[in-house]
Amino acid sequence: MDKLELLRVLENASTSNKQVFGAACLYRYCAAKGLQHCPSVLELIGHLRSISASDNLPGWAAAGAVLRLSGRGDALPADVGSLLTGEEAVEFGMLVECVVEIGIVDMFGARTALPMQFARRTIEMLERAGIQVPDPSVE
Repeated sequence: MDKLELLRVLENASTSNKQVFGAACLYRYCAAKGLQHCPSVLELIGHLRSISASDNLPGWAAAGAVLRLSGRGDALPADVGSLLTGEEAVEFGMLVECVVEIGIVDMFGARTALPMQFARRTIEMLERAGIQVPDPSVE
């Protein structure tokens, strides 16, 4: 799937499907960088994926806010931070914030262009790192 088609699929996806796509992007990045085994990473990816089964969005969002790796501006937890150099840590922190915002930014309000902006940034980060972007219609 080319980038324009990928963005078109994402544009029409539900908020929860966009969030699952973000989780898939984070997983692929972490697998490529050797971070997929970190407990805080596994916890966040599992949480992001669980949105599709949640019937309590406020509870889901609150549970995500207290994770060790939350994507909400907190410092990286030691299990991840100790494996990354300064520049890598900054990049990873930006990626985590983008993938979390893909779904949460419009969760409780009107649809905006922000989820797609975060999705584009996420896709660009994966492309710069030479990591294949997941197909949003499959993930």
